[in-house]
Amino acid sequence: MSDEKYTQAALTITQTLLSEPYLSESPDHQGLLLHSIYHEPNGWDYVPVGQNIASGESSMWGDYHIRELAIQMGRVIDEKPTYAYFNCLPNFRNQ
Repeated sequence: MSDEKYTQAALTITQTLLSEPYLSESPDHQGLLLHSIYHEPNGWDYVPVGQNIASGESSMWGDYHIRELAIQMGRVIDEKPTYAYFNCLPNFRNQ
């Protein structure tokens, strides 16, 4: 797969996650990314009435990763270098 196809796939995934039904738009909800699972084996996740699987809730790691995605995409849009775990601080000379 070419870099262009990977970039397009990333943009499509980002657009999907940053809109309904995945992004919480309710001012009363305390999370950002909906439909994440906290701990399925212990049954700690919210299962709406009439459904068999958990949905509609957020978790702190889902919110963390959607925030990181938004930050990375902002850096791509601004044509700034992206962060990497092995070099988490940007090279400020290139900004």
